[in-house]
Amino acid sequence: MSARFETKAGAGYERWRSYELRPSTAADGKEDVYVAHHRLLAVVECYRSTMSLEAILRDLDGKDVHHRNGIKWDNRPSNLEPIDHGEHAKLHAATASTPTPDAGGVSAAPAGD
Repeated sequence: MSARFETKAGAGYERWRSYELRPSTAADGKEDVYVAHHRLLAVVECYRSTMSLEAILRDLDGKDVHHRNGIKWDNRPSNLEPIDHGEHAKLHAATASTPTPDAGGVSAAPAGD
């Protein structure tokens, strides 16, 4: 298995790609698998260390990982929050007319953390 870091074109989110052998895949059992970097970070930063991985993944199922300050590449733990997908959609619909910092040309991570 190999992995490499790349940016998802058009969406602005960092993601990891893994080239994995999977017996259920038709193309010689090989498949590209992508996961958003902020979702990986949420697993280790937004949950208690005593919680099992299975319980964390169960909780994340159906949730989005929200960037509190609106900057998609600001993956500091204090900026990430797992929230229900429907709640996340409503939150962004309510602020859709307000430009987010990443749309306004922010080029440096905020100070702190």
